[in-house]
Amino acid sequence: MDSVSITELRKRFVVVFPDIVKLCEIYIKNIRPYIKPAKILTIHQKASLARLTLYIKTDKNIQLVNNVELICLLKGACKEKIDQQLLSQKLMIVSINKEEFCIQSLFYELIEIIAKHQKKLDIKSIYEQLDRCLTLEMKQQMFGKNIFAAATFCKLIKIHEQTYYKRCKKGAENAES
Repeated sequence: MDSVSITELRKRFVVVFPDIVKLCEIYIKNIRPYIKPAKILTIHQKASLARLTLYIKTDKNIQLVNNVELICLLKGACKEKIDQQLLSQKLMIVSINKEEFCIQSLFYELIEIIAKHQKKLDIKSIYEQLDRCLTLEMKQQMFGKNIFAAATFCKLIKIHEQTYYKRCKKGAENAES
């Protein structure tokens, strides 16, 4: 296990592991913009950066395989000014082999974030995007089924299915107005 700051990581050639790009896009476009106010975002960032970060080292680069907030900070997907203390914070990073990679690490990290902030998010859109980006093999591996049902999503983010459908209906009504 190594310790490194965001500033140090920015100096290296860090890329996003190709298998997780779609999940990162969901976070950047559909989740992170709704984590507000700034005080809550700062707490979210500190908690995210305290978690263990996994990476795959190749001869050319470092490929991050989890920690979407760190990926967001490194790839410049954040629109707000980044706190200098945050940039100097030490991260715990661990190298893994490509064969050790499993999508569940990042998937459940996203689910945890969605569960925490679900009242502010368009959970129907997020569910649909997650469903589209998970392959049949991933669904089989994670859920033992060839589908990622809305009921499973609701259970994972700790809401009742009725709540999900009520919010979906409410969103559709707001769109029609």
